[in-house]
Amino acid sequence: MPNFFKKLGIKLNIFFNIIVHYTNQKRANIPLLFSSYRFTRIIKLFKDIVMIRKTIPVVIFFICINIFSQTANHKYSGKFAEKIRMLPANQSVLVWVYFNNKGKNLEKYLNQPNSVVSERSLKRRAKVLPNNKLIDFTDIPVNSNYIKKLRKLGIKIKHKSKWLNAVSCYINKSVLQRLEKLPFVKKITEVRRYKKKKLPKPSGKNKTKQTNIQTSTTAHTYNYGSSLTQNEVINTVAVHDQGYSGKGILICLMDAGFDKLSHEALQNINIIAAWDFVNDDPDVENGTGQGEGSHGTSTLSQIGGFKEGQIIGTSFGADYLLAKTENTESETPVEEDNWVAASEWADSIGADVFSTSLGYLDFDGTQNDYTFADMDGNTATITIAADLSVKKGIIVFNSAGNNGFNSSHNTLNAPADGDSVVAIGAVNSSKVRASFSSVGPTADGRIKPDLMAMGDGTYAASNSSITSYRSFSGTSASCPLAAGVPALMLEKDYSLTPMQIRDILRSTADHSTSPDNLYGWGTIDALAAMNQIPSVLVQVKIYLEGAYNTSTTEMNTDLGTKIPLTSPYSENVRTINSISANIVDWVLVQLRDSANGIAVASKSALLRNDGRIVADDGTTTDIKLDTPAGDYFIVIKHRNHLTVMSAAKVALNTSSSTIYDFTTGSNMFYGIEGAKQLN
Repeated sequence: MPNFFKKLGIKLNIFFNIIVHYTNQKRANIPLLFSSYRFTRIIKLFKDIVMIRKTIPVVIFFICINIFSQTANHKYSGKFAEKIRMLPANQSVLVWVYFNNKGKNLEKYLNQPNSVVSERSLKRRAKVLPNNKLIDFTDIPVNSNYIKKLRKLGIKIKHKSKWLNAVSCYINKSVLQRLEKLPFVKKITEVRRYKKKKLPKPSGKNKTKQTNIQTSTTAHTYNYGSSLTQNEVINTVAVHDQGYSGKGILICLMDAGFDKLSHEALQNINIIAAWDFVNDDPDVENGTGQGEGSHGTSTLSQIGGFKEGQIIGTSFGADYLLAKTENTESETPVEEDNWVAASEWADSIGADVFSTSLGYLDFDGTQNDYTFADMDGNTATITIAADLSVKKGIIVFNSAGNNGFNSSHNTLNAPADGDSVVAIGAVNSSKVRASFSSVGPTADGRIKPDLMAMGDGTYAASNSSITSYRSFSGTSASCPLAAGVPALMLEKDYSLTPMQIRDILRSTADHSTSPDNLYGWGTIDALAAMNQIPSVLVQVKIYLEGAYNTSTTEMNTDLGTKIPLTSPYSENVRTINSISANIVDWVLVQLRDSANGIAVASKSALLRNDGRIVADDGTTTDIKLDTPAGDYFIVIKHRNHLTVMSAAKVALNTSSSTIYDFTTGSNMFYGIEGAKQLN
């Protein structure tokens, strides 16, 4: 018996010393999670005690349950607990506070989708979601009562995220203890902050220089000046020549602000809305708040700029949302909550495309940093939000990063690792990968980047003055150039989903048959991608009463040189270089899927004096309309005549033209108002 009590006493003494140590730390308000070593040791002691005397394990068991239940109640990780423990009492840290739910009466939101997001957002979502599920739990606002209770604790709220059901806020050590006791708080994590990855200054043979020079002798619709090469590399010039400019598509740029919106290249941009998520105000330029926007000035000019003889953006006709998400005055300028907040804002307005030139991977140097192993598409908060954007119908383009090649692991930036995010790498004017361009694969083995665009020695607006330009390199440059292409594709066929656009771009890029982790599927070919989008063919003949000459049985061409080179129809504004002598005027050809429905496709075309509607060359009678094969009403508009429509739906296909001749009789017209016997 003495030996039994001696062994039992030794074991219990060690066991309770650990408990006392733990209790003292708790009294000192020092958060503690057991290390695996300490846990293993306690279990071993417990087993030893049980082996010594099986009459006492019940007591010890309940002691252990009490200890571990207290430990399990922590709503934050051990790494974060250690950071809080080392934090000075008066210092705050930026965190995510996640909630368990969104409260009651959620049906009022689900039953009224337009009370949560705009009609434009709902229209975009309808491409990828069932009509009865256009919004879900992630779209319902964060519970306002929960936010009020946090504010009562003296917590400063920075951003609210309905997608994550969380808020970002500043807390200190003393508040943490009270915060985690709130029953509606699910977990607490730190908001990650990124350091900006700057490209090394080039020297010698590797010196970056302006490689965009006007060398093409082909006549184009626009004078690209020094931006010609960057457009030719991804073949957007040919698409612009067809009349596409991104018109009607809404693009959101997220960057470090946009200084010099008065720049000559930015005067024609239609900015729908702008917000500074760093300073929480509408000023995205260099106002009184923190941050400097020269970077955003350059990226915006490359996608949306328009100044003939200088720069033509890849999607200069689109509409824009501008979001300032980076504070350039900080050593860790990018806080992921700014990007999440900007994404939710842009989604609610109805953005179709996101272009984000985040060139970051070096985090703030703490133990909470993401690593290359975290670039798996499911870990980084910013990546989760980016993929959620795509699920809501938004096309997300993100720069792959400027971290170069590493034989041991990927060099990607979040959210470029997202499986639904299109990561854009950089090539030079010869379509050779730039040495700084980040590479894959993702940590879970997927090919990245997805696509490439010119990002070495590109041409962009500078904030030095309203007429100055600069050489601009990095995946920060290749991303906006590339992101203009999906807007062109959506202009042609708005029904395309984000994944369809990604797959078309992949299948038409120059490495499509042998993708790898240096180039992905290769350099974008915008024209080839546009040609993959189905277009129906139709041939139409019609006469205008005012121009018809009964003697010649053709129409007069009295307007001649007075016919504008730009079509007068807002549904499809196009500019051509010249107009043939036998052209009467511009007309607009439209297709409707119902007699009273809206147009599903519109095309400005030329009406020849023999009644044939022809393409820009004045000869081609096949008119392409960007919609899938099907049955449609054919509508013809002229600015000085009544609009007319086919008597019934006409079967149209993508392989051969269907001929529809309005001149054969009034029975070809819908109703009787539009037709008149001319002879």
